Amino acid sequence: NTTVMKRTMAENYIYFSSTGNTTTRHRIISWFTPADKYKVDSAIRSEISVTINNNIAVVSSRWIGSGSFDGEKFKDDQRCSLTIQKVNGELKLVSEHCTQIVNQY
Repeated sequence: NTTVMKRTMAENYIYFSSTGNTTTRHRIISWFTPADKYKVDSAIRSEISVTINNNIAVVSSRWIGSGSFDGEKFKDDQRCSLTIQKVNGELKLVSEHCTQIVNQY
């Protein structure tokens, strides 16, 4: 739902990928136009931990999901960190960083 994304993501939102790339709010929102460009078939978020300092919260979690993006299948197991700021009584997602968890066994 891009309406919710636009309301929730800060104007200066930035995403840090596990490959070292960064992505802007505008670009991420464009991933959902058309609506079936990014499709999640399954997703589980666990190991959630929240640290709060004044009006900033850092949320750590593990995200395991599968689906497709622009016709390419994906299957991810990631550790994610979200930075959320309370601005004028509203929560804004400022940044997100996800790193692939690689099985080393």
